[in-house]
Amino acid sequence: MSHAINKWLRSLYLKWLWYKHAYSFNWAHKPLCSHFREDVIKVNNIYLCRSCIMVSIGITASMISMLFFREVLSTFTADILLIVCTITIPLSFPKIYKRLPRMMRDILRFMIGISLIFCVFVIFSKQWVTGITVLLILFVFWKLYMNERRSRKLKACNGCPELGKGEICSGFRVQAENIRQFEDEATDFLLNSGYVPDMIKGSKGRYTVK
Repeated sequence: MSHAINKWLRSLYLKWLWYKHAYSFNWAHKPLCSHFREDVIKVNNIYLCRSCIMVSIGITASMISMLFFREVLSTFTADILLIVCTITIPLSFPKIYKRLPRMMRDILRFMIGISLIFCVFVIFSKQWVTGITVLLILFVFWKLYMNERRSRKLKACNGCPELGKGEICSGFRVQAENIRQFEDEATDFLLNSGYVPDMIKGSKGRYTVK
């Protein structure tokens, strides 16, 4: 039992140690260079993803609206949801989305936040067909979006003068420095704690660290 508790405490400390060093960039979701400047918002020394902020604002705004205007909105929520999704989803595919002005992209992400809460409200209002249909459409859109986004990320730095210089670029310099500090502290902690990693036997009889 004490071994399990120690393992849990050690894991908890390492997670805290990670966020201690990574909190400033952990939610940026982008490199921190000038090329991505308009996609990242800096609050004090914390870098935040601008799109995620707009989604969060949309979620918060729609929750507040539901709280204070539930009776009025309950009549029109399904209609509003369908209109919002009809406008938002086609414009949110990366090939279109990336060509739009930043302000327009902010609005689209705000509307995505609204649609998520409205979708949940419609389902709990027992409008099953509309709610589940929209939820499935959002899920399919998200899968397609992430696949497209992964392929586009491979080309995101094309044309950058720092590309291919064989050193850490300005977009990841802050991250690299903080991760090095985390690794140094985590290593010292594990060595001083007498930690011995669990070993598991693989299918070919080889042992690996668990």
